[in-house]
Amino acid sequence: MERQNEQLVGIQEASKLLHCHPNTLRQWERKGIVHAVRFGVRKDRRYRLQELQALIQGKVKVEKTIYTGSQDFRHYFLTTLGRLKKGDHYWAFAFNTEYFDSSIRRLLADVHKQLAKRNVEDRALCRKENFQIIQKTYQDNANIKLKAVAHDIPTGIVILKDRVTFLLWGSVPAIFEIKNSDVVEMYHQYFKELWSS
Repeated sequence: MERQNEQLVGIQEASKLLHCHPNTLRQWERKGIVHAVRFGVRKDRRYRLQELQALIQGKVKVEKTIYTGSQDFRHYFLTTLGRLKKGDHYWAFAFNTEYFDSSIRRLLADVHKQLAKRNVEDRALCRKENFQIIQKTYQDNANIKLKAVAHDIPTGIVILKDRVTFLLWGSVPAIFEIKNSDVVEMYHQYFKELWSS
């Protein structure tokens, strides 16, 4: 039941307020990030202005998953590979000095071979000083496209169509996986800009 004095706006106005496409707003509704009130014969959507303002102020729900330890690290890659299919993409800001560890090189080489078998678009950006070792790691893989940049870039980040993962290798490896359309879109744009430059 609608509360008294509650201000509601339609999908077009809500989209303009949030600077997003109406389809993005519908996706957020399906994910439970925002809620619509339906009424009328056509079941038109109306959004609570108060809830939209909370989103604008950065109070957006972010779904995240955390993996820790070597076993979880491998589990993450198996799960990710199981999710990917032909036509999907796997874009990465390559690890940095981690490529000097032969066990990491073998793990990553195997992951990228699996991406090739699944016909997944595979791109990686790396720092110029690490290009040779990374290129050598994937020398038998024609599917992966590599580019090097001379300036600092983030490392150990994987960008998929619906999530971004941050891979940290250390005494206890960890992966932080974020599923938020705004965060994913921001990383897509950033990767594409660097790839094109």
